[in-house]
Amino acid sequence: MDFTANYVVVGDLATAAGLSALAFVVGPFAYLGHEKLWDYYGSPRDRTLDLPAARTCCQLRADADHTLNGARLLRSDHRHARARG
Repeated sequence: MDFTANYVVVGDLATAAGLSALAFVVGPFAYLGHEKLWDYYGSPRDRTLDLPAARTCCQLRADADHTLNGARLLRSDHRHARARG
């Protein structure tokens, strides 16, 4: 489609082919540059990364303790509970 439009406007086969080839090569780089500029100059609110809250050592240790049929297991019991099913 690009080649036909170029040929109709320019009227020369070689120039139309050259313009189409140039657009084929330069087009992706123009798109990439546009996206990079959009990311750089876009709204800071859109770029904010929403991370989860930091966890303390006690919270992580509490998460490591599991519950099996309502009974709380200690970390040393996990190996035996997994073996039993």
